[in-house]
Amino acid sequence: MYYSLRITLGKVFNLKSDEDITAEHRHMICYLLADIIREKIITNSNYVLGYEKTNKYGEPTHYHYHFNFESECEKETLRKWLTRTSEKKEYKLKGKEMYCFQQHNNVDDYGRWFRYCLKENYLKKLTRYVPDPGEPSLEELITLAKDERKRCIKSNCERREKINSKMSYFDKIVEQLEKEEFLTKKEIFIFITKYYVEDGKPVNPMTIKGYTTNYMLMKKLITYEQFYECNN
Repeated sequence: MYYSLRITLGKVFNLKSDEDITAEHRHMICYLLADIIREKIITNSNYVLGYEKTNKYGEPTHYHYHFNFESECEKETLRKWLTRTSEKKEYKLKGKEMYCFQQHNNVDDYGRWFRYCLKENYLKKLTRYVPDPGEPSLEELITLAKDERKRCIKSNCERREKINSKMSYFDKIVEQLEKEEFLTKKEIFIFITKYYVEDGKPVNPMTIKGYTTNYMLMKKLITYEQFYECNN
């Protein structure tokens, strides 16, 4: 069976910020992972430990480990073992903010599954990856992972910017609507349409309808019950 374990160090040790994470904190987690390797992992199987400091937008996030490995243990048995073993090391894994433990019955893309841990950095001493003949090496997986990471960050940032630009355009429309006195849906719809035309933007009836409804809900010109009745 395939398992993914994410551990967020600052949450585990109840630290105010990641700046308070020490070498001792990292070692305490690594000792737990070393115990997994020694006691719970299939002999000669692959396992990868990576650590990350940024999110999907390339921005700083909580320092955390990603550990992917194979084991013959059942998930619940392994989860209980993780909890007991961490307590023996004077900390406790409890709650989603501290850790996330997932089982995958099957992995469609074996190499890509391990690449997930290699997006930023990895710990060589807690990583073993010996590919089958013809499969990418660990070094090649690292290159692929970093390249995929760059492309994903670029795509995520572009998507977020697009969403934000739409929101800011709606904010501009609201700003102009606030200068007028509109009571009916028709008047609001026509005003937004004119705003689009005067701004040189293509008129999309569905977008204008959505903006009109949003504004009317914001200003309590219609209730959420009325909105439901109109659309169901």
